[in-house]
This record gives sequence, structure tokens and C-alpha cells, in this order.
Amino acid sequence: MGQIGIGVIGCGYWGPNLVRNFNALPDAEIVVLCDATKARAQETQLMAPRSTITTEFDAVLGDPRVDAVVVATPAQTHFGLTLAALESGHHVFVEKPVAMTSEEAEVLVALAQERGLVLMTGHTFLYSPPVRKIRELLTSGAIGQVLTIDSSRVNLGIFRSDVDVLWDLGPHDISIIMYLLGKLPQSVACGGASYMRENIHDAAYLHLRFAGGQMAHVFLSWLSPVKLRRMTIVGREGMILYDDTAEMEKVKVYTGDSHSLTPEELRYSPEQLYRIGDVHIPALPRLEPLRAQCEEFLECVRTGAEPASSGVIGAQVVRLLEGAHRSLELEGRQVPLAWREDTK
Repeated sequence: MGQIGIGVIGCGYWGPNLVRNFNALPDAEIVVLCDATKARAQETQLMAPRSTITTEFDAVLGDPRVDAVVVATPAQTHFGLTLAALESGHHVFVEKPVAMTSEEAEVLVALAQERGLVLMTGHTFLYSPPVRKIRELLTSGAIGQVLTIDSSRVNLGIFRSDVDVLWDLGPHDISIIMYLLGKLPQSVACGGASYMRENIHDAAYLHLRFAGGQMAHVFLSWLSPVKLRRMTIVGREGMILYDDTAEMEKVKVYTGDSHSLTPEELRYSPEQLYRIGDVHIPALPRLEPLRAQCEEFLECVRTGAEPASSGVIGAQVVRLLEGAHRSLELEGRQVPLAWREDTK
């Protein structure tokens, strides 16, 4: 296979970033750009001057030069566009969420598997050097058994009208946590509120429970005066602090005597809790996560391999978000999560 022909659907907020990255890769060629607003497509075309422009989605699917379709449109359109692309035999890279219901997401997963097509979802943080380094550290036992994960992802706006804060910011932390732990939560509880607009939650708290007693908490908000992307992973032998907004030193590993004490020792030595111990700051490669994700998409198209941010991962995130909304309806009660065998 020579260059992989890419058709990009959506040239709004995120589409141009995908065009920029795919256009920089020698194995890809952006052959057609599609947007309902022709002017947006024309502006994006400056990054891929050899591409053609259309306002018709069917024209992309009918273009014989297109091997794979990139969907970067509003969330409610993801299912219909992805379904049509898969049915026409195209590999698909679709932004998160892959669909707005788990039933729709699982239809896409099954269709891609049946047709032998790559379905990648836009969980870009799974390609982030800090996240990959943390997973490496956890796998090596650097902080022992993970006990809790606490995450905050907040900023002022963007106040979206198509999805709430759970669907906008939640997929990032949910996908990261499941990736780091390597397993799915057993239940979810969620509290939240709609302060700025009716029926669109702009602040939410997620509580996830995993087998073995592990817990994760996630705070999401569009109502913060500052942008914060911070996660703390607590293990039996240390802790990891991940601050994605830091210019340098995004990952810090803390180890100390207090983490190696037994419960009996802690009962008689409470002062040990205040000892910080050593701090290790691992070196991280400087690369753009989206570039790495685009490279993996092309590699999977060539080889048929399963991407780290597969359609299965996307479907799992959607099912968890459904559980979170069910919990909101039940005033924050814990909701068990049932996972289908083909999306585990």
C-alpha cells in the first residue's frame, strides 16, 4: 500500500489539528476536505493545498482516492457519519465520543470487526508521553499497588450546547484512568448541577469503584477561573502527581517511609505521615500526542492491528458516561456497570 488517502469530515474546532498532523506524515495524503461551510474548508485547505473541497459527505465516500475517513464533527453526528463510512468500506478515525449511546457505539464496534476495518476513537491522551510514562511506572511497580486516583479537569468554558461537561471533559479522565489501571470500573456514582443553562451540566463529580477496592474520583467543571489538568495516583509504596498544564516536570514520583509502614506501625507512628521522602522526575519525550495517534492510525490501517484508542475503548467510555447520567437521575446513587463481553 502506498500513501493512505484521507478524507476529513469537519473543519471546525478540531478538524484543522487533524489535517495538520496527517498532512505532515509521509504515509498519508489528505485528498478531500468536507464541511457544511465551504469557507471553513477553504481556510483549512491552506494546510493541505493538494486536497479538494466538498460540502457533501457522500462525495467523500464516493471518492476512489479515499481509504480512510476522519470524523471531526459535532458529537451527535458521530454515529451516523461513522456508520456510513464503515458500511462503505472505509477505515475511520472519529473524535470522542464515538457515539451518544452505548448501543450505537457497540454497533460501530461490531461492524468494524465484521468488515476488518480500523475504528479509532479520539482519546488522544492515551498517546501522551506523561500518561504512557505513568502506565510504565505502574506496571513496573514503582509505587506498589494503586489504591486511589484523584483527578481534576476544570476551566472557564467553553460552554457547549451540544454536550454537557461530562461528555465534553469526562472522556479524557475516564479513558486515562481505565488505561492506567488496565481494568474497567464495577460501578459509578455522579453528582452535578446545571448552573448556567438548564439541563446542561457544567459541573460534575464522578466516583468510580473497581474490583479490589480501588477508587477514582474525577471533578469536571466549566466554572473555574483557572485551567487545571491534575491527577494524583496513590499507591501503597508511593504517589505520582501528573500535572498536564505544567510547562516542565509534568510527572513527579513521590516515595517515602510513610508509604512502606504497616497499619500497625502507623498506629504508633503518626508523625511518619508528614514525611515527604524522595521525589523522582522522569524524563519525557517531547512529542505531540495527536501526531503519535495519527501515526498509529496509519500503522493500524496498514497492518490491521488494534489501536490503543480503539472503538472498544470508545464504547466503554460511552457506557460509563451513560451510567454516570443514570446516577444523576438517581440523585447520586451508585450505579452498577454491566460490560458486554465483546467490548471488554
